[in-house]
Amino acid sequence: MKMTFRGALLCASIASCLILFSCSKNDSSSDPSSNPPKDSVVTPVVNSISPSHGTATTSVTIYGAGFSEFVTQDSVLFNGVKAVLVSASKTQIVAKVPLGCGTGKITVYCNGTQITGPVFTYDPSYVVSLLAGSGNMGFTNGTGAAASFWGLGDVVTDASGNVYVTEMGNHTIRKITPDGVVTTLAGGLGTGAEDGTGIDAHFYNVKGIAIDAAGTLYVCDDGNYIIRKITLSGVVTTLTSGGYGFADGPGATAKFSTVEGIAVDKNGNVYVCDAGNNRIRKITPAGVVSTLAGTGVPGGNDGPGASATFNAPIDVAVDISGNVYVTENSRKQFYNNVYYPGNNKIRKITPDGTVSTFAGSGAVGATNGNGAAASFNDPGGLCFDSNGNLYVTEVSGNSIRKITPNGDVTTVAGSISAGATNGTIDVATFKNPVGIAADNNGNLYVADFGNVMIRKLSLK
Repeated sequence: MKMTFRGALLCASIASCLILFSCSKNDSSSDPSSNPPKDSVVTPVVNSISPSHGTATTSVTIYGAGFSEFVTQDSVLFNGVKAVLVSASKTQIVAKVPLGCGTGKITVYCNGTQITGPVFTYDPSYVVSLLAGSGNMGFTNGTGAAASFWGLGDVVTDASGNVYVTEMGNHTIRKITPDGVVTTLAGGLGTGAEDGTGIDAHFYNVKGIAIDAAGTLYVCDDGNYIIRKITLSGVVTTLTSGGYGFADGPGATAKFSTVEGIAVDKNGNVYVCDAGNNRIRKITPAGVVSTLAGTGVPGGNDGPGASATFNAPIDVAVDISGNVYVTENSRKQFYNNVYYPGNNKIRKITPDGTVSTFAGSGAVGATNGNGAAASFNDPGGLCFDSNGNLYVTEVSGNSIRKITPNGDVTTVAGSISAGATNGTIDVATFKNPVGIAADNNGNLYVADFGNVMIRKLSLK
C-alpha cells in the first residue's frame, strides 16, 4: 500500500512528538535535586572577628557562613585596604591586617557579594629600617650606611629628632640627624677623663645616656666611674668626680662602681644604675648623690629602698609621675664567693624608694602576659613613649618588648633568631639590641650592638 502525502506528514508529526517527549524526560534542568530552590542557597554573612584589634600583619579570623573555600574567590578589606588572605573555608577566612590601614570596618567580597563586618581597631605598627651604620666596626662619619661605629652602648633623642649614641669602643658620643647624617659630638679617640669641647674632651667606655628638658645630655663614663654632662654644642663637664667605690654626698666626693644606665626626671634629678654596687643612685640638680634603693648585696627582694636588693641593674627610665623603672638581666653575679642568679625582671621604684616587681617572672623566656606572667630573655635598655608605654630591649632574646602602664607585655619586633633584616615587624630581626629611645612622633631607635647599626622603627 502506498503512503499518501498527508500520511507521511502525520507519521513525521508523531515521530517528532515522541522525540520531544523523550528529551523532556531526560532534561536535567527539570530534576529538583540538581537545581535546588533559591531560598535554600546560603547567603554569605559575617558573624564575628577575632581578635578585634591588633597591629599590622596580625592574623584575624573572620567567622561566618557562605564563604568560598578558595582564597581567589574571596576578598577582604580592612577600612578599605585590601588584605592578604591566609586561608578560607565555608565558615572562616583568615586574613593578615594590612600595614597602615587604620581603624574601620571589615568588608568581605565573596563571589560578587559584599558583606560589611564589625570594626577592627588598628594598633599602630612599626617598619624597621637602617638609620646609620655599615655593619662593620669602625669610626667613620657620614650618612646612613657610609658611617661606622664600634661598641654601641645607648641612644637618646632630642626635641628636634636628632639621635645621640654612646660608643664603648670608640669612647665617643656621636650625633645622627633625622636624615641619618653622623657626626662626632664629643670625645677624641683614645681614653681619658678631660673636660672640653668636642674632640678635645675624652671619655673611657661610655655607656648610658639621657637628656633633660633643657637639652643637656648626661653620660655614664663607666671606665672613669663618673657622670659627665654635655651640652648640645659639645661642651663637656664632669658632674661627679669621686671615682671608684661607694660613697654618697657631694659630686666631688661621691663614688660609683660600674655605672650602666642613666635617666633624668622632669625636675632635673638624675638616676643611675650603679651595677657594681647593686644600687640605684640619685643625683640632685645641685650634684648631691644619695642612694634611692638597694643594700649593696645582690638579690631580688622587693620592699622599702633600704632593704630592697638588686642584682647588677642595667638600665633605668623615669615616668611622668617620678616612678623609676629598672632592668636586671639574666646573668649571674659572683659576690663574696657566692654566685647570685640574674633577676631577669623589670623593677619599679616609687619616689619614696619602695621597690616592687613590675614585669617578669624571673625565668628566661619570651612569654607575653601581664606582670609576673610575662618572661624576658636578658632585658637591657629602657625608654618611655609619650603615652606612658615602656619599651625594653632583650639582649639575648634579640627582640623589642612593650609594657603598657598596667603591665601588659607584648613583643613589638624581633625574635630569638638573630639577624639584620629590615621590614615589617613580622620579618624584622635584630642581634643583641642594647639601648633604645623614642622620639616625639613615637618612632623608636635601637642600638643594635651585634649588627653595629642604629635601627629605626617607624610608626605606621
